[in-house]
Amino acid sequence: MNGNWRPLSVRDAAKLREVLQPLVPALLASASSGLQADVADLITKLNLQADDQLFVAWARDVQQSLATRIAALELLAKRKSVDLDQILEQCMRDDSPELRGRSRRLLALANPARGVTELRQVIDQ
Repeated sequence: MNGNWRPLSVRDAAKLREVLQPLVPALLASASSGLQADVADLITKLNLQADDQLFVAWARDVQQSLATRIAALELLAKRKSVDLDQILEQCMRDDSPELRGRSRRLLALANPARGVTELRQVIDQ
């Protein structure tokens, strides 16, 4: 090491999207529970097409890992899913404090008025 470095130029994600898009169904079908959150994050970051209903199921499934459920919520929020309000309502009543907190944050971003109301209820408790 001599202290010299050259940062890489910004790379276009279009090529990566082009390569990964046909593989999304296989990635989702074969992802172990430990990798599901990473696959969901990849799909979110690259805006790859996938069936949102799978992520709805992951977010609702209490048997899924916390990381998977949160990644599914993040994906659905970014895509402004029509199911988001119902899922957030369910997740705000979950046993996991982290999932409840993330759900409230996403609710506040999607619907600030409801987010404030929910926050007031939490503070009053």
